[in-house]
Amino acid sequence: MDKVVVVFGIARACRICEISQVTLDDIEDLGTLLIVKFEETKNYVKRKCVVTEKKIKFYRIYVALRQAAPAGAAKCNNQVVGKNQFYKVPESLANFLQLENANSYIGHSFRRSSATLLVETGGDLMTLKKHGGWKSSTVAEGHVDKSVAHRTEIANKVFRTCGSGEITPDLRPSTSAGVVAAEKHKISTQENSTVPTLRNVSFMRCIFNNSTFDIKEM
Repeated sequence: MDKVVVVFGIARACRICEISQVTLDDIEDLGTLLIVKFEETKNYVKRKCVVTEKKIKFYRIYVALRQAAPAGAAKCNNQVVGKNQFYKVPESLANFLQLENANSYIGHSFRRSSATLLVETGGDLMTLKKHGGWKSSTVAEGHVDKSVAHRTEIANKVFRTCGSGEITPDLRPSTSAGVVAAEKHKISTQENSTVPTLRNVSFMRCIFNNSTFDIKEM
């Protein structure tokens, strides 16, 4: 059962209180897909999740082991799993994986882990909001901002430009006198380059009418 809880929780960023309300009538097995309906949610908005073929096997194993009716004779009886048992699943999983501070993994871990996995694999803000059912962008933006993949993508874009040789960053402050002087020299050089001089002007085959020349020795 714990594996089924993990699959459902990660697939739709569910809260434990939402998973504990799911019944067999809310689950539809389509062969290659499993559609799970969450009728009772915290914000009263019905949600659905899809479980792909690779993870359906955990659900089918659980259903096969589940008894259809009480055995009776005071030996075995079907019993509804309490909500507190669902809250223990994250800690149980953390202990199995030998993670540090396993007791810090609470029922909300599935929701946060699902959001983190989506962002780390390239999910954008809009997709994340739909996935988690968030109406506000504040919480969703927090997951995006903390994403290592998102920060890595930004770093690659920044340093790719610097390393291409297209842009040479000027690390001096914009108020530096050296920067101002350099800009003035650059403008002066550009202006002077457009003014013709005797050295770069040819007078061959030219006709001058009523002209006066003031020739000075160089």
